[in-house]
Amino acid sequence: GTGSCPPDEKGRGPLQYRSRIPLSCVRKLSWMIVRENGSACHLWGFFVMKGRFSLRLITACAMMTALSVVLNRFCSIHTAGWTIGFAFVPVALTAIVYGPAAGAVVGGLADLVGALLFPFGPYHPGFTVVGALMGALYGWFLYNRKPVRFFPHILPPALINNLILGLCVNTVWVSQLYGSKTYEGWFLYRLPEYAVLVPLNLILLPVLLQLAKQIKKYR
Repeated sequence: GTGSCPPDEKGRGPLQYRSRIPLSCVRKLSWMIVRENGSACHLWGFFVMKGRFSLRLITACAMMTALSVVLNRFCSIHTAGWTIGFAFVPVALTAIVYGPAAGAVVGGLADLVGALLFPFGPYHPGFTVVGALMGALYGWFLYNRKPVRFFPHILPPALINNLILGLCVNTVWVSQLYGSKTYEGWFLYRLPEYAVLVPLNLILLPVLLQLAKQIKKYR
């Protein structure tokens, strides 16, 4: 596909379909358009599948993205190669409440917006990709899981996001941006950061799960 959402032969765009079709048909219509029209429609299909809640979902993602940027850029400890803070909290909460796709959107946008508006150093797109993957993984393990157990629901995303994506993968980007150390040197340098972040995840994820239950009551 071209990555756009073309109108039909009568000139009607995808948003006009939404107003003409009963809410019960929106889900099927969304997936039909997603299958036929490429990547741009994937995002449209994701939001429109929420039906009358799509505006609330967009607003929630925007708010959580802004909160994550603020926590990361202004309420975290930063050094060259280190960031310790609570920026993961809005990303994880969004993923728990709305699912992996919403978590990926917030995780990726939070890194991109933060890097563009409040840069701490040179930008690397790898950090944005990892941020999106982290958000998706929170949702993959914690969205609509009943009952939620420490293993296999809480422990895996805390370890994968921090030790594999954060420590192992992000250290590649750090070593590319800052040549003062080798990959092994940066890896050892950043170990204490994740010695803090892993316990923070394990402590706060159960709290976020309880908060998500309260939020879902008012959705």
